[in-house]
Amino acid sequence: EKFDLDRNVFSVVKLVNITDPIQTEVPTQAPTPVPSQVPTKGPVAGTSAPTSMVLTKKPTSRPTSAPVFGPTTDSPTRSPTSASPTRKPSPGPTTMPSMAPTPVPSPRPAPGPSAPPTPPPTPGPTPPPSPGPTPKPSSSPTRMPSETPSSAPTSRRSVLTAALAPVANIDTAVLDWLADTDTWVPPASESSPEYLWLERYSMAVINDAMNGVTTASWTTTTGWKSSASACDWYGIECSNNRIVSFSFDENGLSGTIPTEIGLLTYMTYLSFFKNENIGGSIPSQIGLLTNLNLLDLDANDLTGTVPTELSNLVLLEYLDCGRNRLSGSLSEGTFSSLKKLTDLSFDKNLLTGSIPTTIGMLTALTSLYMPDNLFTGSLPTEIFVPSLTYYFDLHNNPLSGSLPTEIGRLTAVSTLDISEIPLLTGTIPTEIGNLRNVNYFDIQYCALSSSIPSEVGRMTALTEIQLDNNSNLSGSIPKEIGRLTALTAIDIDYSNISGKIPSEIGLLTALESFEAAFCQLTGTLPPAFFSSPNLYYVDLEGCNLSGPIPSEIGAATLLINLDLDKNSFSGNLPAELALLTKLTELDLDQNSFTGTIPANLMTNMVELDSFDFSYSGFTGSIPAHPNPGIITYCRYSG
Repeated sequence: EKFDLDRNVFSVVKLVNITDPIQTEVPTQAPTPVPSQVPTKGPVAGTSAPTSMVLTKKPTSRPTSAPVFGPTTDSPTRSPTSASPTRKPSPGPTTMPSMAPTPVPSPRPAPGPSAPPTPPPTPGPTPPPSPGPTPKPSSSPTRMPSETPSSAPTSRRSVLTAALAPVANIDTAVLDWLADTDTWVPPASESSPEYLWLERYSMAVINDAMNGVTTASWTTTTGWKSSASACDWYGIECSNNRIVSFSFDENGLSGTIPTEIGLLTYMTYLSFFKNENIGGSIPSQIGLLTNLNLLDLDANDLTGTVPTELSNLVLLEYLDCGRNRLSGSLSEGTFSSLKKLTDLSFDKNLLTGSIPTTIGMLTALTSLYMPDNLFTGSLPTEIFVPSLTYYFDLHNNPLSGSLPTEIGRLTAVSTLDISEIPLLTGTIPTEIGNLRNVNYFDIQYCALSSSIPSEVGRMTALTEIQLDNNSNLSGSIPKEIGRLTALTAIDIDYSNISGKIPSEIGLLTALESFEAAFCQLTGTLPPAFFSSPNLYYVDLEGCNLSGPIPSEIGAATLLINLDLDKNSFSGNLPAELALLTKLTELDLDQNSFTGTIPANLMTNMVELDSFDFSYSGFTGSIPAHPNPGIITYCRYSG
C-alpha cells in the first residue's frame, strides 16, 4: 500500500519481498469493477466503506491478506462495529434515534477534496485485455476523473439518502419532495446536518400522514412543507435549530401519528390536544423522545393499547391520553420509571384490568385522573399517594371492595371522586377527617353503608359533598357539619339518612344547594335552614318533614328552586314566601297546608314558570300570574 500524498490520491502497487525473484510483469487481468451505487441504508454485504472514510481507522479483526484501499468485491465485509462512529449532536440526546436496527452510516465528510468511489464502468461487454504485458504504473499515475479536485459536488438526493439511513422504510414521496422541490439546506455552521435532515423528513411525513397542507384540512398550515426552516412552521418552536416544541391544539389534524415522530429526539413538548379525528394507535416510537416533559394526546380518536415504551420517558412530567378509545390494560412497568410525573390522565377510554400499583411509586404525582374506564379489582392502597394535590378521580369504573383507610394519606388533595362504583362497599373511613384540603368530595352511586362519620367536620376546606344514591348509608346528619363554613353544596338524595336536620346547618353561610330528596329525614325545618344569603336550590321531596314552613324563608332571596312536595308540612303559607322574586320552580304538592294561596304570591314571582299546588289542602283559587306566557307547567286541586 502506497500513499502518494503529493497528489492526494492513492495508488496500488504490488509489494514484494526483496528476497523473491523480481517479477517483470503484472497480471493482465483488469480489476473487478466496483459497484457504483452509494448505499442508502448503511454498509451493504459484499462491499467495504467508501474511500472517503477516515483511513486511519483499523478494522476490528486483521484480514488474512494485505488489505486493499478502496472497495473490492473480494474484500472481507466490514462489520457495523468497525465503521467510524456516528457524529453525536452537541446538545440533547447522546444517540441518534433509530427507527429500525439498521447500522448508522459514517458522518458526512468534512469539506475539501477527497477520493470518491470509482465511477461505474460503461454498460456493455468488458473489452478484451490488450495483447502483451501490461505496463507498470508510472511514477505519475493518470488521474481518474472522479479524483480531480474540481469534481461535481455530491447531489442533494444522495446527501438526503445518506442522512436518512436510520429510517427503515423511507417514504419515497417525501424523499422526492425534499430532493426535488424543497430548497432548504442546513445552516453552514451546523455541526450535525444529518440530524436536521432527519428532523425535516419527519416533519414532512407528519404533514402527509396527518392530512396537513397537502389536503388543507388543518385550521392553520402556515409554513408547512415550504422551503422555510421548520422552526418557522406553525406550531413549532426551536432551540439551537432543534425542534423542541410541537403544539397542535384544536387544529383539525386527522389521520394517524406516524412512527417517524420518534426522530424528533430533542422535543420536550408534544401536544395533539383536541383534534378529535386523529386515529390509529400511539406509536411505540414515542418512547424514543426521551427529552419529553409533556405529552398531551387528549380528546382524539386513538385506539389500541398504551405502549410500554412510555416508560422510557423518564423526564416526563405531564401525560394525558384521555378521551380516546384506548383499550387493554396498563402495564405495571409503564409507570415505575416516571419519577418526575406530576399529572397522569387516562379518562374516558376503554382500559381494563387492575389499576397498576406502581402508580404509588410516582412520588411527584399531583393529579391522578382515570375516570370512565373499565378497570376492575379493588382500589390499590399504593395509589393513595400523599403528594397528590389536585385530582384523585377514579369515578365510573367497575371496581369493587371497600374504601381503604389509606384514603387518609390524601392530606393535600383538593378533588376526591370515587363515585359511580356500584360495587364499592363498606363504611366511610374515619380517616377522611385527615383530608383537610379537599374541597370536592364525591362518593355518590356506590354501595357504602353505616353513617357519615363525625370526622367530616374536620374537612374544613370542603365546598361540595356528594353522598347521594348510597341506599345503605344511614344514621343522621352529624352536627359537626356546621364547622364546614366553606360548604356550598350538600347532596344526600336517595340515601337512608334519617333524623332531624341539625340547626348547625344555619352556620353554613356559603351554602347554595341542599338536596335530600327521598331520605328519611323527620321533624321540622329549623328556622336557621334558610340563613345562607347564597341559597338558591332546595330539594326536600319525599322526606317525612312536618310542621309549618318557617317565616325565615324570606331571607333566601336568591332561591330559584324550592321543592317541598311529598312531605307533611302544615299550616298557612308564610307571607314572606312572596319575597322570593327570583323563584322559577315551586313544588308544594302532597302536603297538609291550610288556608288560601296568598294573593301577592304570583304577583311578585314574575319569573315563576313551573308550580304545583295539588293535593296540598289549599282552598280558593290560584291568583293570576302577571306573565302567563312563560308558564311551562302548573297543577292545582283545591
